[in-house]
Amino acid sequence: VPMNGATYMADLMGGQKTGIFYDQRPNHAFAARFAPGARVLDVFSHVGGFSLAALAGGAESAVAVDGSEPALALAEAGAAAMGAEARFATRRGDAFAQLEALAAEGESFDVVICDPPAFAPTKKALDRGLRAYERVARLAAPLVREGGLLGL
Repeated sequence: VPMNGATYMADLMGGQKTGIFYDQRPNHAFAARFAPGARVLDVFSHVGGFSLAALAGGAESAVAVDGSEPALALAEAGAAAMGAEARFATRRGDAFAQLEALAAEGESFDVVICDPPAFAPTKKALDRGLRAYERVARLAAPLVREGGLLGL
């Protein structure tokens, strides 16, 4: 699926959703404006929405983090279809654990984008959800290089 200069792959038969969220098109395009020459981290990436947009926008490299192996395989296929596989990497696992691991490895990025699922889908879950969003921000912020961008 071509979108904003990137190529996304979808699994039309397996699962309830394709993984392509057209309502994110303006957000992907906005993020791609900050991508030229940047190292980009896309957390909760699913099929690589922000990382593939960043590559299409001229990112030096992009890393997609997600817990779903099938989703990351689709992201890798999208990067390959764009001829950007050498600039693309994936990390499978719990996003919080991956953020901690990246920090422990001394990694840093020019652009870090975190697009988590709805942590507070109901009013009852609001407090727990807010704590989860705060945790994402707390773990992601140290990975942003000075002068970089953190998108939540």
